[in-house]
Formats: sequence, structure tokens, C-alpha cells
Amino acid sequence: MTDLFNDPVELPPAPKMNKGKKIFISSIIVVVILVAVVAVGYSKMMGSNHGGPLGMMLDKMTKDLNLTTDQKTQVDQLKAEIKAKMDAKKDANKDSRKQSAEDFANLFKQNTLDKQAVQDLAAKRDKDREDMKSFMMDELVKFHDILTPDQRSQVADKIMDFANHKHDDKDGKKHYENN
Repeated sequence: MTDLFNDPVELPPAPKMNKGKKIFISSIIVVVILVAVVAVGYSKMMGSNHGGPLGMMLDKMTKDLNLTTDQKTQVDQLKAEIKAKMDAKKDANKDSRKQSAEDFANLFKQNTLDKQAVQDLAAKRDKDREDMKSFMMDELVKFHDILTPDQRSQVADKIMDFANHKHDDKDGKKHYENN
């Protein structure tokens, strides 16, 4: 009598993945990892550290302006206002986006799509964007008012330097020159 547990059992060979599939799957994994790393970096850059794009812009624009102590305090107060608004918007947007998606999905499930209802959803989203745009413009006016005429001129020069470092490639896409 033979021992079933000691006899070697031959298993069928595992199916081999061709080289093209291996390269494709490896490429997909690398792309997913890169996108995740870039997204995390971008969210940290645009996140609460700066107060979003305007807060980050204020940091860049005030870098070499030799602001007075009073001006620094006022700019810091502006950045705090922007950060508070951006944080509040971020929290509100999570629920709002989910609700908007559910509303749109429910509309889309209907036998006919009500164009006016879709326009109403879009109008609400546009209003939220307009409110934020108006707030950011108000903050930009406050920033302008904090600066002296010479400092405003320096900021304007930085804006033009930034604009002039852009160039179009052959496809019309914007790129930045590295100087």
C-alpha cells in the first residue's frame, strides 16, 4: 500500500503570461502609482497649507516685497480668511457633490430627461462657483489695498514674468520654460 501523502503529485504547469501582457500590466501599475503620488502632492500643495490657489499665489507674490510688519499681519489675516473659506467649502462640497450626483443620477434614470431640471442643477453649481469667485476677488482687492504703489508694481512685474515664461508647443499646449 502506498502512502498518498508521500507520493509526488505532478501539477499542470501554470499558464504563462506572454511578454506583452506582462509589460502592459506593469505599465498600468506604474501609471496608477504615479498618478496617486502626483495627486497626493497636488492636494497637499493646493490644500490647507496655503489656503488654495489664491493663498499660494499670495505666498509667491509677497516673497520679495519687503512687507512691513503691519502688512505681513494683514496678509496673514487674508490667508487665514481664504484658508477658512476653502476649508468650509471643502467640507460642504463633499456632501453637495454627492447630493448633486444622486440628483443627476435620479434624473437620468427617468424615461425622459428633463432639460430644465438639468439646467437647474447646473445653475446651482454655477452659483456656488460665482460665490467663491466673488469672495476671491474681494480678497484680491484687499491684498491690492495692503500694498504700496511700488509693491503693486513689483507684483505686476511678477505676473508678467510668469505670463512670459509660458510658451505654446506645436500642439498649442502651454508649457513653462525652465530658467
